[in-house]
Amino acid sequence: MKLPNFRLYQTQAVAGLLLGIVGIGFVVAMSFVTFRTFDSQQKVIWYNPNASGLAGAREEPWLGLALGAFSFTAALVVLFAWQRLKEEIIK
Repeated sequence: MKLPNFRLYQTQAVAGLLLGIVGIGFVVAMSFVTFRTFDSQQKVIWYNPNASGLAGAREEPWLGLALGAFSFTAALVVLFAWQRLKEEIIK
């Protein structure tokens, strides 16, 4: 199987577009799973702490919050570095 040539800007653009679409799909799916038990009158999301699966892990949310904050901060740092350090390719 031949791998795509990521030196071409068209290939990079298509890969970025596809990964963006997949990311948006995951966000939509996670939003649906999270807010399906949302109570609009009391403004809470109900869950069963005795349930099997991910609902039982809600007692320890700090690791997920820390990883989310770290990944968001890392993305901002990389974006800032790219904006400041980018140079045009001389042909």
